[in-house]
Amino acid sequence: MFKKMLPWVIMIFVVITLIVFAAFLLWNYLFKDSNEDPSNEARNSVEQVEGVKMTAQETKELSVDMNDILTNLTSGEFIKISFTFELSNESAKEEFVLLDFKIKAIITQTLSDLTVEQAQGSAGLDFISSTLMNKINQVLEKGKVRQVNITNKVLS
Repeated sequence: MFKKMLPWVIMIFVVITLIVFAAFLLWNYLFKDSNEDPSNEARNSVEQVEGVKMTAQETKELSVDMNDILTNLTSGEFIKISFTFELSNESAKEEFVLLDFKIKAIITQTLSDLTVEQAQGSAGLDFISSTLMNKINQVLEKGKVRQVNITNKVLS
């Protein structure tokens, strides 16, 4: 009787092992830590992109300005900030312009989560730029934001 059940026991053991392994992989995929530094995420997201030297005219043609975005910071102060976004291609620029309401919402939400200390200095500018680049690139399908330039910033 034991010899008849041995193949079934082995098969059930293998199936349970595969289910546990699949559950482990799924758990790691769904609940991985996404609190990685935004500057590292930005660096990782553009590693596959090959650098193409663009002329000043090409850069100007693929740039979009967003001026005077005003919002509260978490600490109660206000920030008024302007950006110029450099995009990877013309279709990305068109998509960016069409989705400007989503882009503005992303910017407002990102800035609203900051404190004055996080927004000050060159480290603060780098943090804002890299965070926005990561979040906006997730929305764009036809290209990428190559660079986020902060053209004006006032904290009060």
